[in-house]
Amino acid sequence: MLVVMLMLLAATAAGTFAAHTSTAELRSAAAVQRMMQVQYVSEIGLVSTLALVDTLGPAALLHSIEQTRLRGLTPTLAPFEPNYLPTQEGYRVFLADFGPFATNLPVTAGSVGPIGLTYAPTFVVDVNDTYTYTGTIPGQRADGHGRLQYLHATYTSRGRMALIAGDVASPGDPRRYHEAANDARARGLSGPFGR
Repeated sequence: MLVVMLMLLAATAAGTFAAHTSTAELRSAAAVQRMMQVQYVSEIGLVSTLALVDTLGPAALLHSIEQTRLRGLTPTLAPFEPNYLPTQEGYRVFLADFGPFATNLPVTAGSVGPIGLTYAPTFVVDVNDTYTYTGTIPGQRADGHGRLQYLHATYTSRGRMALIAGDVASPGDPRRYHEAANDARARGLSGPFGR
């Protein structure tokens, strides 16, 4: 009887351990899937913004930055990083900014698969460190006084996936408990375009 009870106790312990392990592995797999999907969201934001600048032309981005500066506006970078200094210029592109230029948004809840039923993907892209320069272009002047120029800029895409039904957060902290986040950065070269 004692041997049978010990065997039943060992079998119960093994079953409990297996159930706990499988639950932990399922949660881990779901977290890995969410992190992989939010990485794709941030990369989609980066590629979409670079394509938007190429479609509209680098001059449109420079014009938007200039208009933002002339109006005395600066993009609010919180909570991701400190705001720009008064001498710095930058621009922020939101997912909603793609509505007028595309028949479909670059990323929607359905584009991240079944997880999109519970998580809503979004991104913001910060464009800063912009400068123009005249590069050597075949058929153009090579002394730097040509009529064409290039735009160099740093693009930082911040992809986020948050629960659609809402989530809990600490007071004073805008981050959500179940939010997935990933950032992607690229240095973009656009042009040539006219001076």
